[in-house]
Parts: sequence; structure tokens; C-alpha cells
Amino acid sequence: MLFRSGKRKTIYNSSIIELRKELEEQQELSRQKKLVKKDYTLNEWFEIWKNTYKVNIRNTSKKQYDIYYKRIKDDFGNLYLKDISKIMLQQKINELESDNIRKTTKLLINNMYKYAVEDNLALENIAQNIVTNIDNLQKQEKRVLTRQETARFLDIIKSERHKNMFTLALNTGMRFGEIARSEEHTSELQSHHDL
Repeated sequence: MLFRSGKRKTIYNSSIIELRKELEEQQELSRQKKLVKKDYTLNEWFEIWKNTYKVNIRNTSKKQYDIYYKRIKDDFGNLYLKDISKIMLQQKINELESDNIRKTTKLLINNMYKYAVEDNLALENIAQNIVTNIDNLQKQEKRVLTRQETARFLDIIKSERHKNMFTLALNTGMRFGEIARSEEHTSELQSHHDL
């Protein structure tokens, strides 16, 4: 039999049942030996994960990760990855205030554990099957402003300094974050042009 470590080991037993049992035990031992290269606390792994696997993302996204992580940091931050169980995590997720907050927190932990498993720092991704929908609330359908409501809104804010931003959002469907980024980009282009 060849183990994941690359070492070959032969086991003997006259009983097929005992042989299978011993084989399973040896395979589990081999898997556990390979498992943990190093013990990391969740806090340590969060920083490594963010600065290694998420290095090419925007600073705003990194700030979002920090916000999501704060939700679980006090409960799990000082625990080792291998010592956090699925039930502990599910209980914490259940305490969070909305399905959306539960969902974003799960996405973060799921991604962190995905890489921890790949790097042999955890046996399994404990966040993968966490349940996030608890409220069972019917999602309300989003309502679009009518032409009259849009015209009235633009008339009311005509003296506001952000009128252009609202007009752009209403006419294109862009989100405010996208508009802000486009304004930053436009400002950069303008400053280069002015040189």
C-alpha cells in the first residue's frame, strides 16, 4: 500500500475484516500526519490568507473582509484552525442578525478554510455546509421609480451638490460605489490632462 507521504507499507492479517480495519487506521494516521504543517490561530491565518491569497484586490474589499471577520474574531480568533468545529461555527452564524450578514460571514470563512485545507492546515472546510438562511423572510421585490417619481426626485434635489451623481445613477443603474470609482478615474485623467 502506498501512502500519501510516498512511503510504502505492507500490512498482513488473516482476517479480511481486521485487515480492512487496520488499513483504515493506517490511512487515517497517514492523513493526520500530513495534515498540519503548522498550527495557526484563526487570527494568524486571516492575516496570512488576506495578505497572500487576496493581495491583488482593492483596499475597499480588504476593508470589507476586516468588517466580516470582526463578527467572529472575538469568539474564534485565538483558537487554532483545527480546534474550531462546524457546530461551533454554525452556532455563531445563527447568532448573527440577518441572513445577509450570515451569508457574507460564511463566504469569508469558507474561502479562508478552502485555502487552509489546500495548504494542509485543516482537515476539512468546516464552513462549506453552514446554513445561513434562518429568517425565512420573503424577499421583497425591488420597486423601480416611475418617470413621474424620478422627475419629482430630480426636481427636489436640483440644488443639491450631488445632483449629477443621482442623475447618473437613475439614468444608468450604476451603484454609488461604481460612480465614485468612475469619478476618481475621471479626476485622475483630468489631472494627467492638465499636466
